[in-house]
Amino acid sequence: MDRLAHWSVHLVDLRTLFSEWERRHVPGKPWTRRFREIHTACMFTLCVENGTEQRYLIGFPVPGRVTEPVPLARLFDDDFGEIEDCDVLLVDEPRAGKTEVPHHRCQLVSYLHQPSTGEADVVQLLERKKLRVPPDDDLRLVIHVEQEGRFNQEFLSLFLNLRIPTCPYSQVFVFGQTAVGPRKWSCAQVYPDWKILPELDEETAKALVLDRQTYRGGEGR
Repeated sequence: MDRLAHWSVHLVDLRTLFSEWERRHVPGKPWTRRFREIHTACMFTLCVENGTEQRYLIGFPVPGRVTEPVPLARLFDDDFGEIEDCDVLLVDEPRAGKTEVPHHRCQLVSYLHQPSTGEADVVQLLERKKLRVPPDDDLRLVIHVEQEGRFNQEFLSLFLNLRIPTCPYSQVFVFGQTAVGPRKWSCAQVYPDWKILPELDEETAKALVLDRQTYRGGEGR
């Protein structure tokens, strides 16, 4: 993406977005690409917020300048809210008196329907789909492991740090659900450093969803 090009982002708070996702969720009904991306964005956001005071808005980038918010339902359309390598943005929730806040561009990938979660298959998928791109020091790669099986985060961290050429992303995260009844999620940063984030449990996730202000709007860049 041309970094000098104008683009805008439609912002929505996680509470509003996730509530709409849950309303639309019908067991057994196939997930669209955008439906899966919104679930990934919401759960990753909860994982990185867990144990902190930080709260994020979720942004959907669009080219050009926009001045009016779009209907919430539009965010669930497959053809909305993506500029080349950026699927969503995490935008720091504005504090009182602040008009400019940091934002974090994210590219999302679901690890699903692969031969296995073994090291060779993980590397093959990433090399084929995500690692042969120009370097971008302002883009996070978020890997959502949705397939059952052991996922070797330590190996992936070593691979990305020793890879030549270097990993094209500023940061790489891996997360996924690790338990049911009650549900739990694990999350780790695997590049450039390996950092294990606090485990997220179902009750904490529910509390985090509610622990934020509601917001809808647009912002230009």
